[in-house]
Amino acid sequence: MPAIIDSVKQVKPDLLFSSLFAPVLTDRLALSVNAPWAYINPAFVDREGNPRSLEDDFSSPVVIYMREKWFADSVRRAALVLYATDPEFDPVTSDFPQNHHQVGLLNLVSQQLPPDYILEDGPPWVLVSISLAPQPGELEIAKHALAAL
Repeated sequence: MPAIIDSVKQVKPDLLFSSLFAPVLTDRLALSVNAPWAYINPAFVDREGNPRSLEDDFSSPVVIYMREKWFADSVRRAALVLYATDPEFDPVTSDFPQNHHQVGLLNLVSQQLPPDYILEDGPPWVLVSISLAPQPGELEIAKHALAAL
């Protein structure tokens, strides 16, 4: 960690960013270099301002433990928190923190051309995915989605 802190101090950043799996590291770096940081959650509102319980959103006690013991305090210290969701899909309560914002879909469009095989004639491409945190019944939903193709 000291080598990372020294490297970041040399750059003298005005702002640091963290994605889903690095808020603890980014929080420590931000404190060390005296810079604000922003947390970008590509998923749903996972605590403050969420009307659902953690158990409703995370089926694994291990994930709940990790979130509460490792990530929660760091995320609370972030200057800005962005969620790739919106109030219609993911409603929040009146205690949603002022520095948290739902920004909608993160449209990460690549500047590169797609591989040739994607442009070939044939059936359409479909993405069927399951959650990083296992959800009850998601495998059945994924199986039905695949079967419907």
